[in-house]
Amino acid sequence: MRKISLLTASGMMAAAALAYSTMAHAAGHADYEAALKSLHQAEDDLNKAGDDPSGHKAKALEHVHQAIGEAEAAGADSQERKQATLRRIFPAMQE
Repeated sequence: MRKISLLTASGMMAAAALAYSTMAHAAGHADYEAALKSLHQAEDDLNKAGDDPSGHKAKALEHVHQAIGEAEAAGADSQERKQATLRRIFPAMQE
């Protein structure tokens, strides 16, 4: 009886960890998606803006492109951490 309740408790802990990981990932993923949407909107707005002979528009676009790359990388890291957590909780699980 004690062995069954220990297994049940272990299973519940694993399920809770999975649920937490999934919720955290979903929230993080949504944040990255929102940030990327805003960055792409900024890129569009800058591209539609008038000429800027002083070079500030070009520099701003460069920074926006860099930020897009960083946000995409952060989102990929978030996905990798989720997969690593799942592999730790369920070692037999195949990707």
